[in-house]
Amino acid sequence: MKASTTFSILTLATVASAAKTFSLVTIPSGSSLKSGFVTYQGDKILLGDDGDALAVILNDDGTLVDVYNYKNLFANDEKLIVEGSQKDAKFGIKDGDRDYLTYDGKESFVACPKDGVYQLGLDGGCSDSISVALMVSGLKDLGTTTTTTTTPTPEPTPPAESKKDFGLVAIRSGTKFQHNPIKKVESHPHVFSVGGTEGEDLKLTLKDDGTLVDQNGRGIMVRPSGEFGDVSPWGDEAPTQGFAIQDCNLVLNGKQDWKACPSGENQYSLAVNDCTASTTFSILTLASIASAAKSFSLVTIRSGSQLQYASVSSKDDKILLGTGDHVTFVLNDDGSLTDEKTGKQISANDKKLIVEGSQKDTKFGISDENLTYDGKQDFVACPSDGNTYQLALDGGCSDSVGIALMASGLKESDSTTTTSTKSETEPEPTAAPADSKKEFGIVAVRSGTKFQYNAIKKVESHPHVFSVGGTEGEDLKLTLKDDGTLVDQNGRGIMVRPSGEFGDVSPWGDEAPTKGFAVQDSNLVLNGKQEWKACPSGDNQFSLAVNDCTGGTGIALLVV
Repeated sequence: MKASTTFSILTLATVASAAKTFSLVTIPSGSSLKSGFVTYQGDKILLGDDGDALAVILNDDGTLVDVYNYKNLFANDEKLIVEGSQKDAKFGIKDGDRDYLTYDGKESFVACPKDGVYQLGLDGGCSDSISVALMVSGLKDLGTTTTTTTTPTPEPTPPAESKKDFGLVAIRSGTKFQHNPIKKVESHPHVFSVGGTEGEDLKLTLKDDGTLVDQNGRGIMVRPSGEFGDVSPWGDEAPTQGFAIQDCNLVLNGKQDWKACPSGENQYSLAVNDCTASTTFSILTLASIASAAKSFSLVTIRSGSQLQYASVSSKDDKILLGTGDHVTFVLNDDGSLTDEKTGKQISANDKKLIVEGSQKDTKFGISDENLTYDGKQDFVACPSDGNTYQLALDGGCSDSVGIALMASGLKESDSTTTTSTKSETEPEPTAAPADSKKEFGIVAVRSGTKFQYNAIKKVESHPHVFSVGGTEGEDLKLTLKDDGTLVDQNGRGIMVRPSGEFGDVSPWGDEAPTKGFAVQDSNLVLNGKQEWKACPSGDNQFSLAVNDCTGGTGIALLVV
């Protein structure tokens, strides 16, 4: 063996019960700093539109981990919050009408101006700091504790759920191995490959005795050379014992010593030895969905573009980005994807465009909370009519824009969805989940525009129509009632007028609140749709409406 890369193997399997996953929204205290999602850039945690959206996992030991690169968040010696290998077990969540992140039991976070951006820190981290609160958004139980430690655990006992068929993906942020699947290649099954274009994705099953078998029923062994692969077909080799899944990582005898070892031109073999020029990484196990279908919505990820956080929708059997009817997808256990409302199948056609219809396509999956096709994240946005984009695979058009598709609101569906194209009627809007009935605010979301993360405001001089951003008024607070109506912080009902304007009912009792509101995937919808507009109403002033006003800009309304 020559030149290797060390890594660990991370599994997507539940091993604990108290971990939480969520995003963070900045709530500044009386400053020019705007409310917005917390982001990251390199190892810095930023406040504002710079960087990529941050999603974290709070473990039961008080550590905080970045969902996307598995780095720990911690306070460094300068009292700045950064990412890295150091563990910091002082994070927590303060419960209440709204949940807020704490450090050492306190809400002591500040924004520090540095190099033209605001960096997140603790009180005392800089002389010109701005006090901020960090509101928890999209909180849900993860059911697993994520760590980045490689400390050996004696005699690991694999949990029952880890025995299911699962795949492996290499994890090493900032390298070419990040998210590369581990492959089984027919010409050399005795050693598996890290990424590459040859072979098929490796699927493993963990047995009670700590051994592994692959999708062909062949036992797995680590040879004296350190190579990791199938046992020989002649029965002269025994499978290696000692495998287990710990904290979502595949380990051998409690350790993660995985390496990517150079084996040819741009080719790498999986091993556990210190081969020359090695790279250390972890291997994420992608547990297969054995029986339960999953439902979710999709949000596009393309930082710094108008496609950042665009919803995925459908119109005329096309899958569109940022326009059309909102789609809830169901991923079935056979890898097929369906539209929950219409029952139509989602597939890639001959032109590599993603469409709805009767054709079944079983190449879809979910990896690290992102949609995949044939095990890869190679989706693109293809310019369509006007300013719209159609979803496609890489190669679907010459002027494509590469995107990721994040699964939002992922949950188990009641049953596997089958194809049916008979029902075209709009379903009655479902009642909002219980937690949506709490008082909440709403902010506009439209990446690349001045409306991004602007709070929706109630202005005393015109309460009949709310404002999108601006300096006047107070942030709107809403409560969703069981009958699908809304009331504001003053107990006044909310209505959408025939003109499309969205605001309070009149104080004289001659107007009824509008029904049909709900919260879906952390967005406010009306009759299942998101057709909100920011309509020009004065010099740099914009009103909230649902009509196609002249010069209006389409926005989503994020519940915070």
